[in-house]
Amino acid sequence: MNEPQPLHLEIQRRIRTSMTAKIVMIALVVLLCQIPVLMVDGLISRRQNLARSVEQEIASKWGYRQKISGPILAIPLFRQNKMGEIERSTFFAVPQNLRITGTLYPEMRYRGIYEIVLYRSRIKLTGDIVFRDPGSQWQASPEKSRLIIGISDLQGLSAISGKYNDTVLTPVTGLCDDAPFLQGFSLPLNTRQNGTFEINFDLNGCRELLFTMVGRQTELSLESTWPTPSFRGAFLPTQRNVTADGFTATWSVSEFNRDLAATWTGDSTAINQRFEFENDQRPYDCSAGVMLLQAADTYLQTNRAVEYAILVFIIVLMAMLIAEKITGVWVHPLQYFITALSLVLFYTLTLAISEHTSFGTAYLISAAALTGMSIFYSALIYRRPTAAICMGSATAIAYAAIYVILQLEDYALLTGSILLFILLTVLMYFTGKINRLPAETGSTDCPAPPAN
Repeated sequence: MNEPQPLHLEIQRRIRTSMTAKIVMIALVVLLCQIPVLMVDGLISRRQNLARSVEQEIASKWGYRQKISGPILAIPLFRQNKMGEIERSTFFAVPQNLRITGTLYPEMRYRGIYEIVLYRSRIKLTGDIVFRDPGSQWQASPEKSRLIIGISDLQGLSAISGKYNDTVLTPVTGLCDDAPFLQGFSLPLNTRQNGTFEINFDLNGCRELLFTMVGRQTELSLESTWPTPSFRGAFLPTQRNVTADGFTATWSVSEFNRDLAATWTGDSTAINQRFEFENDQRPYDCSAGVMLLQAADTYLQTNRAVEYAILVFIIVLMAMLIAEKITGVWVHPLQYFITALSLVLFYTLTLAISEHTSFGTAYLISAAALTGMSIFYSALIYRRPTAAICMGSATAIAYAAIYVILQLEDYALLTGSILLFILLTVLMYFTGKINRLPAETGSTDCPAPPAN
């Protein structure tokens, strides 16, 4: 028959068993709570997609993201083959020097709780055209020559005017055979004389405005009163000035900087009019321009906050474990789980409030609400005001630290790493003596196991 163990060994065994089980239980709670965190992340994506669908609906009646390509000289060609049939094609030539100036006038439109960034723009295209010989195999029809301009969304196009060598040009709809872009308008030249053109038009759009740098030498200048631009495309501005009152930016691109021939015949060239710059397989993407960014995208900010959810879980739940050790009050595993679920509620609350106000205000309100909830629940668990206040402080510190990380952006990784280092140091301090006897630590309390 086994002899009973001494009392101090039995106490030590219970302490070790209790603390080890609680640490394992906390790890399981954190892992289990990743399920509702993923659900919240999915909710953010759905709300973001809904906002985009509202934006597309409004833009379909105004003008969506715009990309302007051209102007390009187009001259019809024809020849007679061996069978006596007439073959037709088109000769294309890019401008010698292309100068683009654009002014964007941003407007905010609202649909329910959603805010959409639209703009009006005034575009001016000037440059030089040099007629070239299309080759001895073809006969040209210079009397049918025209300048073609590609527009990605014709819904926003208006007020077109043009001149060529002081001759007023009348715009017509459509492009020409073998055009390198899908849609746009044309300006018939009806001549083969070299000259200078000037084209003006207004264009409505949503968020983004790009230009294809088709000239052998292209100069682009953009300005707007929008304070938060994002310069997009294959080229960055050579000069830019961004202030709280707006921005100005200029680009300078030569034919050596992009993969586009000066002349070609037929449909051998395609100029892309899409906007996703992640796809490297698109042909001849030689565009530059700007996107009007909103200063704070609430969905993006909330999604970034969710990425640090596990850090908040660890801070708050380990604070509960430390409070349990210090107070000697046994905390039920269900209470740990409910506390973790309350932390998940923070993100849905922040998302819901941020759709009606700024992200910072929503974050502050949600953090204050969760801190108050933590104090209330801790007071019920520990029955000590000091422990409840300490738990509320831990919750507030956790959310404050995450908010600082979100604001730093470029230094987020460094700040997060320092925060984890400090957290691990604190945990080492409070857990360094959990394997000692109560008498060694100077305490007479030990966590009581649950009654069977």
